[in-house]
Amino acid sequence: MKKLLSLITAAVITLTAITSTAYAAEEQPKYFSSFCRQYSWNSDYSDILTYRELYTHYNTQKEEDWVLVYALTNMVCPMETYAVLGDRVFYQNNVYVPFSFGYAVYDVRQDKFYDFVNCVTGETLASKGRFKDIEKVTGALNLGVEIGDMNRDGKLTVKDATQIQRCLAGTVDFPIDDDLTSYIPKTEALSYVSDITRDGQRNISDATAVQRKIAGIILIPDRK
Repeated sequence: MKKLLSLITAAVITLTAITSTAYAAEEQPKYFSSFCRQYSWNSDYSDILTYRELYTHYNTQKEEDWVLVYALTNMVCPMETYAVLGDRVFYQNNVYVPFSFGYAVYDVRQDKFYDFVNCVTGETLASKGRFKDIEKVTGALNLGVEIGDMNRDGKLTVKDATQIQRCLAGTVDFPIDDDLTSYIPKTEALSYVSDITRDGQRNISDATAVQRKIAGIILIPDRK
């Protein structure tokens, strides 16, 4: 795990964003040309809004195996959708082609991009264990929102438990983006970002669960 985190840290420090096509070839992220070849429909790549290589995973032979990529094109469809990956939830009001929530996994050996949701749910090579570290990577990079993180500061603290209690008491409102009931689930169903117990309700049990998880007493319930 320490090796994984060190690789992630290096990847974050060196991540590069493409928001223009006026870059020299040596300045482009390593696999940007592969993305352009497979997903761009404009010769000047003006249809690509952004492209980042967030993390590179290496196999046991220390060879590049797969890369976590964030990429958006200018083709967008308004749709409220979300996915639960591990103890994190990803959600959006607009779906940008070609990947769910903008994230993909680039398979270096196959020169192919996979939607990262499908990798986690086992609909691609994940069933062979190729992409088994994706949940750890998304957590370490703080992608999406951790379930129970009420103030969206990227970590669970007693402030989140207190916020749930205050919302339940009616002294403050739940965040607008806490309610997922109008969203279309791509993976397991989750009604609220604050519902850390995943029982479909917002209640005092969630505040207690946040406190217990902070203390290391419980984890997110098993998903079968």
